[in-house]
Amino acid sequence: MVSGIIDVIEHQSGRFKLQLESGEKVQGEIDKKHLDLELMRNYWGEKVTIRAIADYRPDGKIRYLKADLIKPFEVSEKIFEDYLIFEEPQNIVYKISKTKSVVSPLKEIWGKWPGDESIDKILSELE
Repeated sequence: MVSGIIDVIEHQSGRFKLQLESGEKVQGEIDKKHLDLELMRNYWGEKVTIRAIADYRPDGKIRYLKADLIKPFEVSEKIFEDYLIFEEPQNIVYKISKTKSVVSPLKEIWGKWPGDESIDKILSELE
């Protein structure tokens, strides 16, 4: 979900440019299976909220939006004016693993194997 002003509309292709609050412009297109091209006409120059699948650039910013919902902006949707920058799951796991203490699973069993016990005592423990 992202909110901004529809700045440019190409009616033939259903493409648009969304100007975000930060001034950044993001290109996108409507999903013609879900949205009518004529709907775009009503939103030119207007602030809207868009639900879309986002394609991200390597720097984590949005490159392209494929919108399946466009609706007039409401004050309660102010949170969508700033979008979260995409972060690779691998980087997230790395950050978590750096803070987690390293525990070897072998420490739990090392030195606890049967030693001098007789085989009869071990078998009786297993029963």
